[in-house]
Amino acid sequence: MTNTRPFLFFALCAIGFFLWQAWQQDYGSKAPLGSAVPASTATATPAPATPAVPGDVPAALTGASSVPATAAASTPAAAASTGQRIEIRTDVLRAVIDTRGGNLVEADLLAYPLDPSDRSKPVHLLSDTGEGFFVAQTGLVSNGSPAPDHKALFSSEKTAYALADGAETLEVPLTWADASGVTVRKVYIFKRASYLIDTRQEVTNAASSPWTGNEYRQLQRVPPVIKSSGFA
Repeated sequence: MTNTRPFLFFALCAIGFFLWQAWQQDYGSKAPLGSAVPASTATATPAPATPAVPGDVPAALTGASSVPATAAASTPAAAASTGQRIEIRTDVLRAVIDTRGGNLVEADLLAYPLDPSDRSKPVHLLSDTGEGFFVAQTGLVSNGSPAPDHKALFSSEKTAYALADGAETLEVPLTWADASGVTVRKVYIFKRASYLIDTRQEVTNAASSPWTGNEYRQLQRVPPVIKSSGFA
């Protein structure tokens, strides 16, 4: 019978080497506990940087014109500010829309509490602040025509909407207008006992030239922060 002990010994040595190599990669470059850091290289540990908030505007699909895509509020100053907050409540959802872009920036699932014993704290699905930035954006883009992207400033007649008793749907309209005569009405549609939120955008063109463009919808979030579970 072939003696397998030498092979097992070599295999054990190989496994030990790979474990040692992995340990060196993860922790070997760190200073040992209790060691002093040279004064010339000691620096304060910077606070974790806040993840960059995504805000890309897709390119228009219409290729007939070579004029760059235009939008009403694509300047950095406009993009950095927020608009009016509109709160919406249905039987299963609490949502918030920002008139800057007409974006859905908050959503709470009222029927699903984080703690079953405390129903006052529902699951927070969408948020536009901090490390949990996750929003739903919609907009219009056009080559050569005015179009409100997800940074344009809309207006709303009300700051709060609620699904009425006995009603099956709730519509939340937002309006954007350009000096050329182009008006866009963005409507969010909420339904009873449903987490599905529909949208539609209605373009009214009173300008002298035809309006062409296309709609886009996107979910934007920052990369999730993964806390290290390794040794310090």
